[in-house]
Amino acid sequence: MRSFNSVNGRGVEALVQTLLDIAHSSTHQIKASDILSDSTTISRRVQSVAHDEKKKLIITLKNDINDVKLFGITCDYWKNSYTSDTYLTINIHYGKDGKIKKFMLKTMILTASKTGENTWKAIYNTLESFLLQTMHPI
Repeated sequence: MRSFNSVNGRGVEALVQTLLDIAHSSTHQIKASDILSDSTTISRRVQSVAHDEKKKLIITLKNDINDVKLFGITCDYWKNSYTSDTYLTINIHYGKDGKIKKFMLKTMILTASKTGENTWKAIYNTLESFLLQTMHPI
């Protein structure tokens, strides 16, 4: 995962401008600077969209989990080779109406050691943020 600032600056704008120059087929030239948003604007928009999508997922999970007996949680640790940061991804899986449903609930940077206790805390906190902590995962 990289910062939104990694696409800030003249380098990215020059690359996009070159691609637009190659692709345009009319006499009207499109300027990259006119269509590229600032990283702060993008960051705010992504946060807003993520919040809205999480609210929708909470409703979906609440409705679905009430109809199923069990659900499973899987998690995966991985390391970003560029930054050496350790990440934990938490997923939920369950069957409904003869179909397997799966959602990635969260990916987070993990600064604590990879112990069972720390993993459980991360899972519990994630389930709590989706209002699922009182359910019975397998």
